[in-house]
Amino acid sequence: MRFYTSGPHEGILRRIETERIAVKPLGAEIGRASAIKMMYASLNKGANALRAAAILAARQLNVSDELQEELAHSLPDVHKAMLARMPNIACDAARWTGEMREIASTYRDAGLTSGFHEGAEWIYEVLSNSPISEESRDEADAKKRSLDEVTEIYHRTLLDYLGRV
Repeated sequence: MRFYTSGPHEGILRRIETERIAVKPLGAEIGRASAIKMMYASLNKGANALRAAAILAARQLNVSDELQEELAHSLPDVHKAMLARMPNIACDAARWTGEMREIASTYRDAGLTSGFHEGAEWIYEVLSNSPISEESRDEADAKKRSLDEVTEIYHRTLLDYLGRV
C-alpha cells in the first residue's frame, strides 16, 4: 500500500512506514497528496461508474447481450472488470457520490470539465438506491450474481429512480 504525503510536516509520517506501507512524500506544497488521491479515484471509481452507465444504457437500448459479447471479444480486460465489479459496486455507491462531487470540483479547479464526474455522481446515486446497496461487499460477492442478474436489478432501480425525479 502506498500512502502519499505532502505539506511542511510530510516527513513525520515516515514513522508508519513498514514493508506493507510505503510512505511517498510529494514535497512541502500542501495539497499535492490530495491531488494524487483525487486523480487516482477519478480514474478508478470514474471507470467503474462509466461501466455501470454503459450496462444500464445497453439494457435501456436492449443491446445488453450484444455489448457483453463485443466486450468479451474486443476488450476482454474491460469485460473482466465489469464481471468482477458490477455485482458489488452498489455496496459502495452511497459513499462514492460525495467523492465524485469532490473530484468534479477538483477537475473544475484545474480548468477542466467537471461533467464526467457529475455524471458519475448521478450513476452512484442511482446505484445507492439498489437493494444490493444494503449488502456488504462480502454478502454481495457470496450471492455470485451474474452480470445479467445485476444488470436487471440495477435497471429496475434506474426505472424506479427516474420515476421519482
